[in-house]
This record gives sequence, C-alpha cells and structure tokens, in this order.
Amino acid sequence: MLSMLSNTLQILNVSGYHFCYLSDLPTLKDTLLQKGLQLSLKGTVLITPEGLNVFLSGTNDNVHEFINFLCATTHTHAESYDFKFSWTEKTTFNRFLIRVKKEVIAFDKMYNFEHKAPYISAQELEDKLDNNEDIVLIDTRNDYEVALGAFKNAIDPNIKSFKEFKNALNKLEHLKDKTIVTYCTGGVRCEKAAVFLKEEGFKDVFQLKGGILRYFEETPASHYDGECFVFDQRVSVTTKLSTSDKKLCFACRMPLTAKDLAANTYVEGQSCPYCFKGVLNAS
Repeated sequence: MLSMLSNTLQILNVSGYHFCYLSDLPTLKDTLLQKGLQLSLKGTVLITPEGLNVFLSGTNDNVHEFINFLCATTHTHAESYDFKFSWTEKTTFNRFLIRVKKEVIAFDKMYNFEHKAPYISAQELEDKLDNNEDIVLIDTRNDYEVALGAFKNAIDPNIKSFKEFKNALNKLEHLKDKTIVTYCTGGVRCEKAAVFLKEEGFKDVFQLKGGILRYFEETPASHYDGECFVFDQRVSVTTKLSTSDKKLCFACRMPLTAKDLAANTYVEGQSCPYCFKGVLNAS
C-alpha cells in the first residue's frame, strides 16, 4: 500500500480498477457494503465478473483499511488497482454504494484478458512527447469531458458515451500501422479501448498507465491543455490535482465554466446554456 504524506486536508479520495475474474457477486456485495458502512466511507465500488472499479472518499486510515479488506476478500493485490490518491476538505460523494454490474466499464463487450495492451508510464509519455516522437494519442472519454481539457494534438473520436467508441472505428482505421497510446481519466476506459483496438488489427497499441490523473501526478503535464473532468463532486481537477471552479448542471449533467454560470440561461438546479442548446438542436 502506498504511504501517504501528511496533509492539511482531511479527506482522502481514491480511484482505481482491476480486471480479474470474480464470482459469487451477491455475497461479495454484502460483505463489502457492510465493511464500507462500518468505516463511514463514501463512494462507489463496482463489482463485475471481469473485475472491479473503485471510487472511495473518507479518512486516510479508513480508506486504507477498506482497501486492505477488499484485496484480502477478493484475493487481489493493491498494486494491481493502480490507485490514484488526492486530498479534499470534505468527502466527494454523498453515500456509499456497492453495485453489481456486467462490466467494469460499460462497453457491451467483455474484457479480453488475452489481448491486454502494454502500459506506457506517464513519464515515458512525457519524454516521448518532449522528443516529438511519432505517436498518436487517442482520447477515449466522452465529449463533455474532452471539452474541459485534453492532450495537445490528440485525436478525439467525439463520442457521447464509451460504448460509442466501437462505432468510431472508421475514424481510426487509417492509424492501424501507427504507434497508438489510448488515454482516459484513470486508466479503465483506455485499457478496454486498447484491447479492442488490438482485436481489430491495430499493430502497436499502448495504454497510458493511470490515465490523465497519474500524468498530472507524476509530470509537469506540459503537453495537456485545460483540466480533467472527474466523476464526483469536484467536477474537474487542475493539472496540480486541485479542485477547479467548475460546477455541474443538475439538469443535463454538463460541466459549467464561470462564463456558463453567468449566462442568462443558467438557473441553479434547473437549466444552463447547454440545456437550451440541446433544446434548440432537437427542434
């Protein structure tokens, strides 16, 4: 387990995932739920036949106790989850949930353990970009996430959900002989996307280990423009992993900038400029 430096902020936020075979999911759900509630944690743990996706928020000791319990219960190792850590003043989730799902990340295609793509570390990627090496970065996130920030010159398939990545293959066919690096927020989507590309005949595919969050943590992030959307109450984080000033529209779930919040169409809890744009596009 990673040791954490002391911090004036009191709440530890953790995200990580691990592809592995799991069974007896209802029993596992009850066991993990009881432990998480006992430790007063907030967040969500997805358990599936192909592995786990973990989001936790709580005190340092309680978060680490739960991770140790999770690994012991599932016979896994903490290092396999590639956990990302950050600190906030308060918990970033409202409640604690264990959800049983079909997939670690919805893709309508199970993870193929035989086609796993190799990792490229954050520092390795930074070095290659510094040296202008011939690599192609492919963003596997949703369009509203990309709007807040992305790697410079990355290819954006312009998808509204990760499931649509398969349908964007025709936009990528010309890259089959290129060196490709898939990336996402924390690693889970780019891992599954990399496996899919390998299955489809792409010859030289890598996945960014730990995703954008690890890249922010370990490098100057000199090849990234903007912020990174996160799926909790922070909405997005800066390249320094601090909480940004963005808000989330509760009606359409789009992230909002200060300019959006100042618009006449923004009504807290009711509407935003994107809500009105959606109505106009549908008419």
